[in-house]
Amino acid sequence: MATESVNANASAAGWDTNNAGGQGTPNNNCASTVLSASESDDWEAQLASFSIPAGSTIDLVEGRFNAARSNTEASLYFKFSKDGGATWCSAIHYPGTMPTSSCSSSAWSSYVTCAHSNAPATLTEANTNDLKMRVTGAVGPVGSTVYLDAVEMRITYTTTTVPAAPADPTISATAVKQMSTSQASPDDGGDTLDDVEVQISTSSTFVSGNITWTKGSAPTDPQTHDFTSGDGVVDGTLYYARARYHNSVGWGGYNLTPFNSATSWDVPSTSIDPTLVPNAVGQIQVTKPSSPADNGSAITDWYVEWDNDSGFPSPTGNSGDVVIGTSTYNATSLGNGNQYYFHVRFKNAVGYGSYSAGTVNETTWSVPGVPPNMEVNSV
Repeated sequence: MATESVNANASAAGWDTNNAGGQGTPNNNCASTVLSASESDDWEAQLASFSIPAGSTIDLVEGRFNAARSNTEASLYFKFSKDGGATWCSAIHYPGTMPTSSCSSSAWSSYVTCAHSNAPATLTEANTNDLKMRVTGAVGPVGSTVYLDAVEMRITYTTTTVPAAPADPTISATAVKQMSTSQASPDDGGDTLDDVEVQISTSSTFVSGNITWTKGSAPTDPQTHDFTSGDGVVDGTLYYARARYHNSVGWGGYNLTPFNSATSWDVPSTSIDPTLVPNAVGQIQVTKPSSPADNGSAITDWYVEWDNDSGFPSPTGNSGDVVIGTSTYNATSLGNGNQYYFHVRFKNAVGYGSYSAGTVNETTWSVPGVPPNMEVNSV
């Protein structure tokens, strides 16, 4: 909040007496008038334009005057014009506490609020229009003298600044290749927020890898946004988030470091190998190992693959997707007495993770071997 005031002095600036029936005359460097039954004198002072910083909001317009009177019943009326005297506000009667003395002993009155249409309500009116005050010696016994030395206008305004930096946005992975942010609006700096910018980045200092979204209109509170694959979000990547807000003065600063961060969803991690048990002719039972880390998206299935070669150059079979709640799978139609290697992988909404090492193996059942030679003894 700042206060600006402009003064106009009677002897220095000159007073215009606009009432045809009377004439204000200098007296000890101030204007004076003797009240009669038929008229009173109007004194006008041209006030300099106020200089108020751009973006400020006018809160209050006030006026006061330096005056004296010859008796306690004499008083003044006060008017204000923002258009060089073309129009005036309704007169405000101020009986006041003027000293009963000549102008040499005058004192400032208290401020009178200009709460009317002719007080400047905008920055443009205060800075560019002709501001005038009119003071009228209008009340008092015939022959009373009112003295007026100076008038002063005061405009109180709030200086508008750019918005404050917001609190750190929250950031989270909410779908495949999607990062969602949310943040509350900051202090608006005295002016309406009209835009918001949110950035996510693979850099904790935002020097590279930035993805920027600007709303282009007034923000909601809180403001949320989803960054997706169309914006460049990729799987399994750590992203940082920051935001800033805009009003008519300009852009405010970003939230302060350290920035919140989160990792986008990724495929499940690699698991250990399964457990194998031959349990029927041409069949090996595969027991699912413990599920690996899901990396943000719940695991939905597991998948078994087998081959006679530990390198799995051309797998001989697979299970297809097995729902995660099923703990075993029977690989069937296997050759009798053959060795098979098995490995597994897990699946979530992003896709399949990598296969396990595939070092475990088992041999299917086979026919009995040839019995040893029998020895026959005579009795």
